Amino acid sequence: MISKSDLCMGSRVAMASESKSSISVDDAIIRLDAWLEERNWQGHDPYDLRAISFVRFLDKRTSTFGRRWASRIRRALFRHSELALKLLRQHPREIPKAMGLFMSSYSRLGKQLGDDKCCRVITRCADWLLENQSVGYPGNSWGYPFDWQSAVFIPKGTPSIVVSSTVGEGFLDAHAMTGRGEYLNIVRGVCEFIATGLNVTVDGDASCLSYTPLDYLCVHNANLMGAAFLMRASEELSCGQWRTTALKAAEYSLRMQNPDGSFYYESQESGKGRAHRDIYHSGFEIRALYQIWKVTGDSRYYQAVHRYLEFYQSAYIRSDGAPVRDEFNQPNASFDIHGCAEAILCPSTLIPDFPELAAQLHLVTEWTFSHMRNSDGSWAYCMDSQGRVDRTPYIRWGQAWMLRALAQAADIESRELGRKEKVELCGLV
Repeated sequence: MISKSDLCMGSRVAMASESKSSISVDDAIIRLDAWLEERNWQGHDPYDLRAISFVRFLDKRTSTFGRRWASRIRRALFRHSELALKLLRQHPREIPKAMGLFMSSYSRLGKQLGDDKCCRVITRCADWLLENQSVGYPGNSWGYPFDWQSAVFIPKGTPSIVVSSTVGEGFLDAHAMTGRGEYLNIVRGVCEFIATGLNVTVDGDASCLSYTPLDYLCVHNANLMGAAFLMRASEELSCGQWRTTALKAAEYSLRMQNPDGSFYYESQESGKGRAHRDIYHSGFEIRALYQIWKVTGDSRYYQAVHRYLEFYQSAYIRSDGAPVRDEFNQPNASFDIHGCAEAILCPSTLIPDFPELAAQLHLVTEWTFSHMRNSDGSWAYCMDSQGRVDRTPYIRWGQAWMLRALAQAADIESRELGRKEKVELCGLV
């Protein structure tokens, strides 16, 4: 990590360098916004193909011959996913998690797009979300519009802590921009769902919130996201009960932090959890720990963030700024737009207290702009270890997360880092 004293000088040198990918973050936001508006904030999701009955049929082949041909057909479908989705009559649509991310993004983009435009989009997203909630659960909640398989089968529409927290953050951000009191009522409903509608695994004075009401999984990124949202909401709404729930959930995961600062995807206490780590779930966890520290002031969470950042940078960010999806020690490194977005969003969020992240942010932004930007203003899905790029512009997985990341990065120019100079990164000012 670079020192604070080198921050501004290093960023000015970076600004002076020539790059064929040079496009300002503001310009990228404007182009992506135009792309989204043209499509009415609708699109496809990577799970759209996986959820199709024909693909499920292929996945169930058991004979050697059947698996071989099923694998070839499946690879062909995913290699030409846009064409396959059209042929299989899968229509673009709104996705709750994306709509929540759009609310958070447009709440920050008044300077780039105008307050009137941002308020109009926020209202459109809020109205759609209120009309498309999960039913049969306490409070307000949302899930994915497709079936998905975890340790248990999760039918579409089942509310999840991750989607509901993301939408809840969107309503909190929208309230901060618009001042509309009814948005806080929705936030209360999301808190009610998280605090009372999920299963709880108790460990002494700590407890873990389940991913959905249908499971008892102890997934750290989900548990911490729920805890961070409850913590922020409890401050806004002055509700001590939700703060208590948040603290218990945060304590559960904090005790599970690995010696190197990372978290495995699931708790390893039972010996059955997934010992998996990747760049975007790691980023979720770092930002959640950071938000909990900012609200509580508990130095243990600051130390947890500091340790995790060291792992994050060494495990996922290459020297050229390429954000590797999985750890370096994984063969055939690949790059995913979700990971690229998180590698921009995470340091952009933490820079007020970790200004040394400016160098990483510049490199990752430059690499992402060079390799993952589509000519129409949207963002590609992924790039494999051979450099082949799948340019499918998935709405939740790519476009919503990139807009959220770019909105956070663009906000850096208005932040003071304890000195008169402002951060200058990759056209941010």
